[in-house]
Amino acid sequence: MNQDEVFQVVRKKIKTFDFALPGSKKVYHVPLLKDLPMDETMQITGTASDGDVTMLNIKATSFIYDLFSKRAPDVGKLTQEEFGDLFHAYQEASGATVGESAASSD
Repeated sequence: MNQDEVFQVVRKKIKTFDFALPGSKKVYHVPLLKDLPMDETMQITGTASDGDVTMLNIKATSFIYDLFSKRAPDVGKLTQEEFGDLFHAYQEASGATVGESAASSD
């Protein structure tokens, strides 16, 4: 195979969801769902269950919590309601719902 026949993957600009936590001016950046590395994306797409929406919601919330806490450890100090607000804002910014994978949100 010569160089002209090799498909070259083009790096795209990663879009982020930017947020600050209560009482802090520090801004955290989390890639939007479609811009997550595949290793992380497979963690959420692998959580699809056999129609059990409650279990899917729990798994998706757990995934998003892990995603955020890796980048902003103080997320663990939020209340459930505050984290819920953050979770929903991230979903909206990413253009995805719980039942939709990052790959299908385009």
